[in-house]
Amino acid sequence: DVTRAFEIAHARESFLDSPATVFLGNGLAKQLTPGVPTNDERWFENSKFDIENGYWGVTAKLGVVGVVLFGLLFSALPRTPVSLAVVAILLIFSFKTSYQFFTTFDGSYLLVWSMIIGLLNQAAPVRQTLPTPHFLLRQAGS
Repeated sequence: DVTRAFEIAHARESFLDSPATVFLGNGLAKQLTPGVPTNDERWFENSKFDIENGYWGVTAKLGVVGVVLFGLLFSALPRTPVSLAVVAILLIFSFKTSYQFFTTFDGSYLLVWSMIIGLLNQAAPVRQTLPTPHFLLRQAGS
């Protein structure tokens, strides 16, 4: 829609502003748009920092270097069916907004819990036991 196009255009402009912003981004706390006019003051203030497309939001805030590091973080996750499903859901929802990456969005909680569940489901390492010495196996009186 028009709002999304407005925010993406400003994110793209701030990303391409200089070589430094292309490589290192604008940072998480810098506003990327002048804000979307609305009657709700809180939503207006929030719209200055959030981009209604997570991919442009991540790129504008973190730059190429940050996106690569972010990708490495996701590639280091365990590849269990649960965590892969949560990552897929997170990436699909990212078309909607960058909240998924930069706030305490439920998708972030799902990702963390999927990693914890994956770790708990891993088989415990098999303990090696030392063989019982022969003299302990003999019964008394035999």
